[in-house]
Amino acid sequence: MTQKMNYFRTQLCLILVCVSLSMSLSVSLSAKAETIDGVVAKVGNKVITRSDVQEALAQQKVMATTGTKDQKSREAYQKFKGNVLEELILQKVLLSEMDRNDIQVSSYEVDQTVESRRKSAGLTENEFITQMSREGLSLSSFREMIEFDLRKQQFIQQKIMPKLDMDEQKLIAEYRKSQKDFTDYRSVRFTEVTLPYASFTTRQEADEMAQTIYQKLSKNVDVSDLIKKYSAGAYAPKGGDSGIVSKSDLRLDIKNVLDQLKVGEVTRPIQTAQAIFLFKLVAQSEPFTKPFSEVAPLIRNRYYDTIIQDELRKYLMIAKEDTYIEILENSWPAKK
Repeated sequence: MTQKMNYFRTQLCLILVCVSLSMSLSVSLSAKAETIDGVVAKVGNKVITRSDVQEALAQQKVMATTGTKDQKSREAYQKFKGNVLEELILQKVLLSEMDRNDIQVSSYEVDQTVESRRKSAGLTENEFITQMSREGLSLSSFREMIEFDLRKQQFIQQKIMPKLDMDEQKLIAEYRKSQKDFTDYRSVRFTEVTLPYASFTTRQEADEMAQTIYQKLSKNVDVSDLIKKYSAGAYAPKGGDSGIVSKSDLRLDIKNVLDQLKVGEVTRPIQTAQAIFLFKLVAQSEPFTKPFSEVAPLIRNRYYDTIIQDELRKYLMIAKEDTYIEILENSWPAKK
């Protein structure tokens, strides 16, 4: 049991970020909102207002488009959007259960997670805030959403994960059924851009150049001259072109970045303390199927992510039966 809990503590954050649970959203409920908005539902001693519905949709959209831009996140958003009131009711039930079990997180944990999301999206602080504003979401609301998600992770660790059965045979069966998902390539060709801040008068100039190169790379525009002039990477003299290289010869951090890309895709600018990096996957060759021993953690994440969602929903549906719920028909559905 200890081994199981320790494993999931290190993996759960990635699971919940990369494949958001459809109930993932914030819990902002201000007295002001309750007085100016129509109440659409009552859940125990909590209420759901029209502004809660709109803010929840905005938050879920940000979760689906910031940091983790995969298809599953977008599908989770569409599912949530189509059943928003039911998901909000379950969220309120979950909030009550977290309060009852005294699940809390620190401001430091929230700050660190917000910063991690910003960096993973490759955005500056101003760009991050601007993107949220476009979706009708404030930074404080985003922090509340992150706080809720962190509390939910703790809740799952305490109440859901101990029920899970880590059956190795089930994982092997999943591997055999989905071997095509574990295809890798021994050789790759990519474009690398390294823009040291020291090479520019200001950080803003470096950021602007990174955005220029990113836009051009995304549109398949030749930027070899810009890379030769501004990049300090190992492949800069060749316009950033790595040529065909063995993945086994690459640094682990570069390999990990390339593994997240499909041919033709470009990373958003990756900011570090000293420089900005961009990578574009140009080609890959020599395909092979990864052995089970190598992909077992990934299969375990995928397999247990589904189980976690199912078990959490079962838990909340049972708790919901013991919760007073009233949907105000005159206030829902919202006017179009």
